[in-house]
Amino acid sequence: MKFGKLFRQEQRDDWTFLEYKRLKKLLRERPDDFPAELSAQIGAVNAGFMRAEARLLCALPSLAAAGRDASIFLLEVRELYRSTVLNYIACLKILKKHEKIPGVRPLRPQVGW
Repeated sequence: MKFGKLFRQEQRDDWTFLEYKRLKKLLRERPDDFPAELSAQIGAVNAGFMRAEARLLCALPSLAAAGRDASIFLLEVRELYRSTVLNYIACLKILKKHEKIPGVRPLRPQVGW
C-alpha cells in the first residue's frame, strides 16, 4: 500500500496531521514555497500534539484519584504516539521527495536531521 493512502486511513479527526497530499502537490507546482509551508505545518502539528498532551496530562490525576480503569486513557496515549510516528514518517518522506528535485538545497540540515 502506498504511504499516502495509509497515512489518510490512519488519521483521526481529533489529532493534527501533516497535509501530505497538499505538500506533494506544492512540491511539484511551487517548490520555492515548500520550505515555508512545511515549517508552518510542522508548527501546527506540534501545537496539536501539545494540546493533546496537555489534555491527557490533565486527565491523569483524576483517573488515578478515582481508581478508574486506565485502559481508555492508555489507548488515547497509544493513539497519540501512533499519530506522532506517522507524522514523523510523513515528514521524512516529503523531505526525501524534496531532495530528489535537481538544484534544490537539502532541508534536512535546517530541520535538524
